[in-house]
Amino acid sequence: HEGDDEEFCHETFRKAKVHVGFFRVYASVRDEVVALLQERLEVCSREGKRARVYVTGHSLGGAMASLCALDLASMGGSSATSASSVLRDPVVFTFGSP
Repeated sequence: HEGDDEEFCHETFRKAKVHVGFFRVYASVRDEVVALLQERLEVCSREGKRARVYVTGHSLGGAMASLCALDLASMGGSSATSASSVLRDPVVFTFGSP
């Protein structure tokens, strides 16, 4: 029910629980993924291109995609910059996600 939904904020993280296995797998690739994404967003910005972030995965990848999207949304902050707004609103598609 949409009335039960909360606005996304850092307080949301305090309520979330993640299986340690899924967290460790995501954490093992996080820095590389974020660095590559930020690099690509900078290139798009320099070239005047509009970017949109899609995060997708199947099975374990679906769990990682969900964690990644939440992580990216938290990094977007409230800045009005193009990169921040792109990160704040990732599009997520998962298939067979736990």
